[in-house]
Amino acid sequence: MNKRDKWYFAGKLFYVYAPPIKGRRNKHGELISKRIQPNAPFRGAEPWQCSVYYFWWEYLRRHMGYKRCCEQRGKGKYSSVYVDFGNVHATDDFWAWWREHNHLFAEPPARQLRELDGFETHTPQPNTLHIQVPLEVRMPYLVDAFRKLLKANAEAVKQAKSVSRAAYPVCAKPNLGSLYQTLVFWDTYVEQPKLKLHELFDVCAERLAAAGNGVWVDETVDGETVAELKRLDLPYADVERVIKRRKTNTAKRHIVIAEQYIENVALGEFPKKTRR
Repeated sequence: MNKRDKWYFAGKLFYVYAPPIKGRRNKHGELISKRIQPNAPFRGAEPWQCSVYYFWWEYLRRHMGYKRCCEQRGKGKYSSVYVDFGNVHATDDFWAWWREHNHLFAEPPARQLRELDGFETHTPQPNTLHIQVPLEVRMPYLVDAFRKLLKANAEAVKQAKSVSRAAYPVCAKPNLGSLYQTLVFWDTYVEQPKLKLHELFDVCAERLAAAGNGVWVDETVDGETVAELKRLDLPYADVERVIKRRKTNTAKRHIVIAEQYIENVALGEFPKKTRR
């Protein structure tokens, strides 16, 4: 799993990725939170929308099978996930849902150093360095020796820190802007199913541009553009065909990825693409 070395603290909980925050503001409406927020996925995004956990909720709400499970009060194929995530359609208020379910994504409390009663009788634990401490040795030497041991086991330490122990860990390093793009493509695809894919691309490109999150394809073919050919009164059908194909492929890729995200999130895994 890809993750940052830094953990994020929110209240009494720690997260691998930045959790949503309500965002306190001053009298001028400016955020005064000291925590550095990830890049906003779209213009005007609320602080709580700048988190992979917000998109987890959004994508889960797009899963029709899980929606039926919610309508049936937790019965059906996705009942095991429902036990944890509950009815994500009960309210459109993400923050209300997050307050009740944030513990699902948080790291468990850090383990504490403890004295073992008879070291040889204990089964070695994973991600644990078992050492013997000679009590007659002076404290400065022990501290120095402990540092050297950790340095000698740096790779194991790094590996142990790279694994999330949350009940529902984030599956891959998220790109919030990309998650938002794919969600816009999916919602537009569902809302306007009769659109051809290259037309769908144009609609989404316009929506994303308005939100400050652009998507584009190269509209130059062999050094020529449709606009230039039209201006010179030259045939442009072949160039236009290539550009439509590029737009079609881009739209199709976003839809396929959205389908994979939606299918896997109902299984408790996000953002996860399915390898084919």
